[in-house]
Amino acid sequence: MDASIKSRRTDTASPLVEEENARLQKILREVDIMVEKWATLPKEFSEDRNEPQTADEVASLAVDRIRERQLEDLRVVAREPYFGRLDFQEDGSLRPEVFYIGKRGLKAPETGEQLIMDWRAPAASLFYSASGQSKNSYNAPQGIIEGTVHRKRNIVVRERVLERVVDSYVLGEDFLGVQDEFLLYRLQEGRDHRLRDIVSTIQSEQDAIIRAPRQSAIVIQGVAGSGKTTVALHRLAYLIYQHPEQLDTRRMVIFAPSEMFVDYISEVLPELGVGGIQQTTFAAFAWTQLSGVVRRTDDVKHLPKPLDGHEAEWDGKMDVVFAKSRASFLRQIDAVVQEIEQRAVPQIDFEPWAGTILSYNEVHTWFTVDYARYPLAHRIERTLGRIKRWVDIQYRAKRDDDVGKAVRKQAQSRLRSYSKLWPQISLMELYQSAQPMAWVSQRRDGKPGSKSLPTVATEDLAPLLYLQALLYGIRPDATFQHVVLDEAQDVSPAQMQVLRLYCPSDSFTILGDLAQSIHTQSGIEQWSEFLDLFPVEKAMQFSLAVSYRSTMEIIEVANRSLKAYPDLPQATPVYRSGEPVMERHVEETDRLSEAVREVMRLHSCGCRTLAVLCQSEWDVRSYADAMQQAGLVTHAITAEHHAYEGGISVLPVSMAKGLEFDGVVLVDADATRYPLTKRNAKLLYVACTRALHHLAVLYSGEETSLLRP
Repeated sequence: MDASIKSRRTDTASPLVEEENARLQKILREVDIMVEKWATLPKEFSEDRNEPQTADEVASLAVDRIRERQLEDLRVVAREPYFGRLDFQEDGSLRPEVFYIGKRGLKAPETGEQLIMDWRAPAASLFYSASGQSKNSYNAPQGIIEGTVHRKRNIVVRERVLERVVDSYVLGEDFLGVQDEFLLYRLQEGRDHRLRDIVSTIQSEQDAIIRAPRQSAIVIQGVAGSGKTTVALHRLAYLIYQHPEQLDTRRMVIFAPSEMFVDYISEVLPELGVGGIQQTTFAAFAWTQLSGVVRRTDDVKHLPKPLDGHEAEWDGKMDVVFAKSRASFLRQIDAVVQEIEQRAVPQIDFEPWAGTILSYNEVHTWFTVDYARYPLAHRIERTLGRIKRWVDIQYRAKRDDDVGKAVRKQAQSRLRSYSKLWPQISLMELYQSAQPMAWVSQRRDGKPGSKSLPTVATEDLAPLLYLQALLYGIRPDATFQHVVLDEAQDVSPAQMQVLRLYCPSDSFTILGDLAQSIHTQSGIEQWSEFLDLFPVEKAMQFSLAVSYRSTMEIIEVANRSLKAYPDLPQATPVYRSGEPVMERHVEETDRLSEAVREVMRLHSCGCRTLAVLCQSEWDVRSYADAMQQAGLVTHAITAEHHAYEGGISVLPVSMAKGLEFDGVVLVDADATRYPLTKRNAKLLYVACTRALHHLAVLYSGEETSLLRP
């Protein structure tokens, strides 16, 4: 490390540390007083009582919940009150004002003094964006505030102890590289089996995304390790802070690629003080919306093409998946619904009894004009209901003369016959009519005597939801105010169009990496496939090109895998060097034992989280068994797993996206298993970029050309 950078690091006896330690102790005393005050308040609503019944009981319970939130926030503040200091002099002021910035804002209860500024506050943006320019500004509710940043100071406090103080900028001094030095210090810290927040190290390009306008559809193209997932989560926390009256966390959602990934990111938002946001997968969401309508089949897993004589069958299945994932298939569904609409009204007059006629033209006007805003099934239902009311009104004039109710019975009979001329809406029948019958699973499951449901596969979910929305609409309380779509390069255009129906405000944060689009049968090739769906004035695209996860040596090998495909974005490593990537030939018969040996070596190097990455799920069990036989506690992860538990994991590359490990052992990286194809290039790129510090590549036979220099 450069000596000039070293000089910026303060020792524990320096006046700078003494100053900051005195400030820290003052803050902690204030926090302790507030904790004691809130903790000693009597509970308004007893825990051993049933759910509140009266208005007073509901109010008491609300007070108790506020109290618990306050206590939790204060306990978080007590552990790590703040991470930065900003000295800012607003134009026209006599001296700079000092702001301490943390995950939670805090004011002194007696004086109202702002002890800590929330990182999401407008002025706090200067801590992330200001970089030495003579004039600085930020957007505040009252307008643009201009002034001068005099100092930016990075501070590390853990469990009430001041560990580190680094001035990353002082007006008039040369601090080139200090911010990067502090960033590297935080990046080299130990990781565990959960994604963590990056509040203290948000970079300026990340901050611009976090603070982008709410009513926008933003796309983030971020290379592996660029922090795009954490940026999206921090954006949610920012939006909620900035728009508390307009946004309800219960109507915000994160769509993740798998249940395991949902578990992996589950602690970031609570750490930022945000709760209640839904975190799910598109499939889980769709099955809920289609509950009672269809039943799921066993999903076709995203596996390499089999080499056992079933290639043609596999190719046919992938062709169907691709076709159902495109927007063109939704247009076919549109055409079916439009055809039903055009012929919905029977082209005859309705005569409930002799001499009384409801004309076709009047019914057609009701259907096409009066109820035009309703979805198809409801339009038919409302029009038929209006016809029935018309019959009832007409009958009132004949009721007294209708001895024996003969006219009434005739009207009811004719109305039943007339109603049968209208289309009978069936979701599955219409879905099948939009495609070749072979595209839909025809099996019906169910216990004897129970109502059986048709079964469909995962690729049917988006078009079925789309059709259901056209037929029945979407309840307002089922819509979202903001949607985060992670690993969006593997999201299909059909899924994207469905989500737009569920988020009518078009407020989206869409993130992914085209170099990691490994599910080519359903995903996209270019971000324009999504951006073009939104109005031009709402669509924004950002690029994150720097990888903060892996060492330079690892990124260099990862980028090799993409060299044959220059259209794919490569990663630029942050300056962090580590040990060389180990690439080693092993005998075919020693594949398992050599993988075990390499895991043991990396474990001895201090790796707390390790992954053995296989090409497919078929290999996972073999390697996991070998690890366990060697006495290593190992987690074999397949599509059925919903939690990532840390330690040593064996999993297919396709399930590792979004995760990160101290060390990675990539096995079977040979030319046979990874021939030169674009998908294999992406798989290897994903595999290599999972590693933070250590990467080992094992192959038998000839190493894949995708990884050779």
